[in-house]
Amino acid sequence: MFEEPMITEKRKKHIKILINSKNSFQTLIFQELIKKLESKKSQDFGLFKTLRAHVMPLTNCAFNKSGDKFITGSYDRTCKIWDTQKGEELFTLEGHKNVVYTMAFNNPFGNKIGTGSFDKTAKIWSTDTGELLHTLYGHELEIVCIQFDPQGVLVATGSMDKTAKLWDVATGKEYATL
Repeated sequence: MFEEPMITEKRKKHIKILINSKNSFQTLIFQELIKKLESKKSQDFGLFKTLRAHVMPLTNCAFNKSGDKFITGSYDRTCKIWDTQKGEELFTLEGHKNVVYTMAFNNPFGNKIGTGSFDKTAKIWSTDTGELLHTLYGHELEIVCIQFDPQGVLVATGSMDKTAKLWDVATGKEYATL
């Protein structure tokens, strides 16, 4: 707290109010935070693991909600699903004909992955088997973003063609174009 310029005199009053809150759980958390901040103990971080993921540069990566799996996409036209703790490759997702630029898990479930490519398609895959479930056709230019809705029913894609599309995850059919 002494070294952080963001904690001005004005903000210190607010922090003290939060710390002295009647909520005992909040108070406990803030007391632990204060102890940690005041200890001024330096934290050392070390290299955990180096993964040789792809033969060409990566474009993006994403974790599932629990953090036990993550995916990487690459200029080599593939995505790879990884076990986070072991650093082992679980599956290679092959099928795009150009750079895989964007990818996402259908969090919180984590049983599907969406990928978007410069080949103008998006694909939905099974996280458990690496199987291709659907290829989504309809964009006129590169797909640069993809995201599932919180219920895992729809997936949205955004493209350089200045459109966003919503797709039904179960069927792979286009639901709407924005």
